Amino acid sequence: MRAFAAALGLLAFEAVAVAEDFAEIDVDRAELLDVVATTDGSIWKGVIVEQTPGVSYKILLSGGTLRVLKAEEVVSIKKERNPKLHAAAPAPAPVPEGPGRAPTGLVLGAGLTLAIPAGELNNGDNGSSVSPGVSLRGGYRYRSENLSAQFGGLAKLIYWNVPGSPDRAYLYTVEAFAFVRAGLRGKTFEPFVELALGPEITGYDLTGLGEGGGVAFAATITAGVALIATRGIDVELSLAYHPPLSRIPYARDELKITYYGLQLAGSFHL
Repeated sequence: MRAFAAALGLLAFEAVAVAEDFAEIDVDRAELLDVVATTDGSIWKGVIVEQTPGVSYKILLSGGTLRVLKAEEVVSIKKERNPKLHAAAPAPAPVPEGPGRAPTGLVLGAGLTLAIPAGELNNGDNGSSVSPGVSLRGGYRYRSENLSAQFGGLAKLIYWNVPGSPDRAYLYTVEAFAFVRAGLRGKTFEPFVELALGPEITGYDLTGLGEGGGVAFAATITAGVALIATRGIDVELSLAYHPPLSRIPYARDELKITYYGLQLAGSFHL
């Protein structure tokens, strides 16, 4: 019995000594691992550090454990990449819905305006009536977690209806403004306010009153809401006010342009 115990102790000492011989091998950092399948269905993954053809294989496992496998127990041996060094790349974050999409980028848009004249522009029979307008804009948008901002330039043409005048009579205004906009982000809707200012070109041709025009400084103040329709496309509904800032030549007198505008627009985010 003492001889048997001594033999077991000697075997344990030899196993530890053999493992220590390969202590410099770090299985967790090995580029390729040996995968050994045995007859009992076990799978051993590590680095084969020693083999005796037809006799045995010594495989060093993660953590430094050394396993000795008899040759007749081995079914197959293959190589595979170490999963600890080649972990799968994380899945891309899902694209957020609503205003969370495309937090920054260029914006292009177009819109229609129903201009309602006010002040001197709405001067009874000699004034203008409700008139149509079109606009184009381009700019840059930034969105944070709760706020949004946008700046750029816009051009708006309004062709004013002049009551009581022949068909050939006309009055038009062209706004070439720089704008800045601030808004609050929501899941679907984004309320905003906007200030636009710059030069305004006016031209007219009125029967019996001559023709002419001029350039003046002007501005518009707008409040509205943007609806996220589809990915990258917004639909906007807003109300604008054009205050009377500068006078321009008009007929035999001068005129201050004042109006309210009901606007429907769409924008595309690049």
